[in-house]
Amino acid sequence: MVLLACSLCGCTLLAHGQNADGVRLVRQGFHQAAIERFQQAIASDPQNPDGYYNLAAAYHRLARISGNPEHWEQAESYYNQCKDRDPNHQDCYRGLAVLLVQRGRKDEAFRLLETWSERYPTSPTPKIELARLYEEMADRETAREYLY
Repeated sequence: MVLLACSLCGCTLLAHGQNADGVRLVRQGFHQAAIERFQQAIASDPQNPDGYYNLAAAYHRLARISGNPEHWEQAESYYNQCKDRDPNHQDCYRGLAVLLVQRGRKDEAFRLLETWSERYPTSPTPKIELARLYEEMADRETAREYLY
């Protein structure tokens, strides 16, 4: 019965629960257990971008803690997989831009957000993220330009 229900709904509800469990585990500091939950969420619903975002964010957090280059690479890969599934996923773009800046790839971060803004010219969200990035780079004048 559960198998039939999963095939009918794409296991979206199951994936949602697994993602929620993973977020709870990250907050408690159980990163490896959280990663396993996010991987389960992706297996349950491979087209849901939130599982990829959560997995990217967990690896990103681990990378900042450990400095492990593999964690940085995995985080970037999962952020990109999230974008592939939802080309307008705000948290994903924000996380990837932050990662790129932290890795000394500031120009790539700006290009990422500028391309997103060009793809969605009527959406304020990419412009807000660009303004935030310029603000973080201490360029308040350019940040204001994106907000007005």
